Amino acid sequence: MTDTPTPAAPATVVPATVAVPAPVSEPQAVDQLPEWARTALTKANSEAAKYRTERNDAVNTVKTDLTAAFETQLAQVTAAHEATKADLAKAAVDMLKVQAALTADVPAASALEFASLLQGNTPEEITAHAAKVKALFGGVSAAPARTPAVDLSPSGDNNPLALNGDPLLESLKNKLGI
Repeated sequence: MTDTPTPAAPATVVPATVAVPAPVSEPQAVDQLPEWARTALTKANSEAAKYRTERNDAVNTVKTDLTAAFETQLAQVTAAHEATKADLAKAAVDMLKVQAALTADVPAASALEFASLLQGNTPEEITAHAAKVKALFGGVSAAPARTPAVDLSPSGDNNPLALNGDPLLESLKNKLGI
């Protein structure tokens, strides 16, 4: 075996037979056609034009209808999206107001009512306004503790006095000397 490659056999070229089309006769001018052929050709052209016009009108109608439907749906979705964004923003501000009320040591029972009084849109504005409102009302506390009625007369013994019934009547009679 040798290291030199052996030359390949030369490729043989086979001549291909090409079919040459027969010469086509020149088309005749429409004026040279017989009357019945011209009438049929005119009728076919008119019918094709009618169908072409109907097709174009149908395509334009469908495009217009689809565009209008798409625009309507897009407007509805956009409006719903904007409404949802507005609701979310309002809920976020309301949450900030309740947080500010609770941070200002407002009792939980009064927190929602106190929060409804607050103004502002940022946490800083709401917190500052909560401090102002709390100071304006002298601080918000739980319901005031009830103190019992006490006889504060000079001869009274500072015991709680019932506001109805015999003890009140007797106390009045004693004071009036009746």
